[in-house]
Amino acid sequence: MNMQGYRLHEKVVIDRVSQIRKIIQMEKDGTLREVEKMITRPYITTVDNYADMLGRTATFPYNNLSLNKEIET
Repeated sequence: MNMQGYRLHEKVVIDRVSQIRKIIQMEKDGTLREVEKMITRPYITTVDNYADMLGRTATFPYNNLSLNKEIET
């Protein structure tokens, strides 16, 4: 078996079950509100998909900005 085939079958499991996550929901009138939801299932993906997601989020232009700073446009 080649290395590429081996990597495709390896799994990454992020188990944050019972922890609370915050999401933003849009109401019917267009207003936004923050909602807390409990995580009920672990996140399971392949090594390739997880590496791709990390690569895309790590190169997002605003990742290194503090959320407390205003973004200049």
